[in-house]
Amino acid sequence: MGASESLVDARLVACTPEGFREIATWIADADACIRWAGPKPAFPLIAEQLAETLEATEHNSFELRGGDGRLLGFGQVRTRPASQAEPGAAHLARIIVAPAARGRGVGACLVRLLMRHARESLAARACTLRVYRDNAAAVALYQKLGFVEIDDPDATSDVPMMRATLAPAGSAPAGSADRAARRVPA
Repeated sequence: MGASESLVDARLVACTPEGFREIATWIADADACIRWAGPKPAFPLIAEQLAETLEATEHNSFELRGGDGRLLGFGQVRTRPASQAEPGAAHLARIIVAPAARGRGVGACLVRLLMRHARESLAARACTLRVYRDNAAAVALYQKLGFVEIDDPDATSDVPMMRATLAPAGSAPAGSADRAARRVPA
């Protein structure tokens, strides 16, 4: 069964020690480690320390599991300090897709589910994320999902901040007018 077939029943679940062990194998080198998780975790990643290093909890760190139970991706949803963010915004971080599942819609599914979690569990009205400008596939995906580049104190010339407005909880899926206004159903 391919990644796209397993997305039908894909779901977010709290990240497990087994999940962290598998995720650690997805990071090939020190550069990839910094680009995914920032300077805090050292490469090679030590799976048993990854949860602590990433400040992971069952409320902010999620595995994307396919309908067949395979681990397809990982991401975090965090609130940013009030001094750095607009009220009601959640921040998506450390998004990664299993190497074998890339290019099959898994990233879009993962980000949509993270956005839904932010809206439903944190009452977020918007989501932000940072992405390396030269990661063309990720930038294109985020733009497709309604993210636009914004001015932000955490942005750099290489790693801009992007933001998407979330549709209100319980609203109908966004139509073209909502998408044009950057309102994204999550």
